[in-house]
Amino acid sequence: MTTSSFELGHRPSGHLAPPPDYETTEAVELSRLSPATSSTNSLPEYTTLYNNENGDSASSSSTSGFYPTKQLQIQAPGFALIRLPLPPQPDPIYVFNVAATGELDDAEANDPTQAALCTTTYRFGPGKPPKIRFVGDGSQNGQTEEIEISCKGVLTRSTIMRTHLGTFEWRYSSRAERRSAKASVGEEIDCLLILDQVMKVAVAGGKQEERRRKVGQFVRSDGLRTQGSRRSSAGNGGRLMLDLREWFDRKNEAIEMEILAVVSCVSMMKKEVDRRRMHQTMAIMAGASGGS
Repeated sequence: MTTSSFELGHRPSGHLAPPPDYETTEAVELSRLSPATSSTNSLPEYTTLYNNENGDSASSSSTSGFYPTKQLQIQAPGFALIRLPLPPQPDPIYVFNVAATGELDDAEANDPTQAALCTTTYRFGPGKPPKIRFVGDGSQNGQTEEIEISCKGVLTRSTIMRTHLGTFEWRYSSRAERRSAKASVGEEIDCLLILDQVMKVAVAGGKQEERRRKVGQFVRSDGLRTQGSRRSSAGNGGRLMLDLREWFDRKNEAIEMEILAVVSCVSMMKKEVDRRRMHQTMAIMAGASGGS
């Protein structure tokens, strides 16, 4: 089994580095993400960010809503709905900060060392969940931590992660959630992924109840998905919006949460590509058997 790696790093605008070899196993190295590049008073309506310096606290009643405090643009061309049955061509994935003006800045431009904060081992096939490993300054107290991105069930595309930051689940939105987001984004949303923080709380009778709080969403629409990709593309890029207020007052945890969200979101994108490849392979095999 071969292993390849790529780094989400600096890229001159309009130029792509030679892509890595993508086969059965892939190790993803994520470079340091820089802090938010600006205050956020002038963003558009939907992207108005929470300002932690205005006297509000993460424990206030406003935390019941979703307020993006950080936005990142993940750029990936994705996998077309119809394409020739050729070996998959690797495509680099880039991550950019979204400034208050809406412009994209290199997510690691402020890190001269380009030090890796985490690596991801991605393996194709069932029963092989991707694993995230925090290393160095990206880990808790400098200790290495390994996190599995596990499928929640056989009949669902949702994934779950249990970490020292909490338990989190990526899931695909309902139609009602897409309609609600559309009202704020101002355009039709092709695909909306939701990142929930999942908590267990005690209720009457000594029982426990599951509570969820939305802490992130990955939006793909005409204006936000990667240019050149289509609505029907699988694994294409879009806008990642995060609500990190809960972790602002905890040492390094806001950065750790940001890294976790980015890496796990990329994993969801790769799973989309895997499903598309599998469906196309099944269609080709069915066509071949039908014609024999």
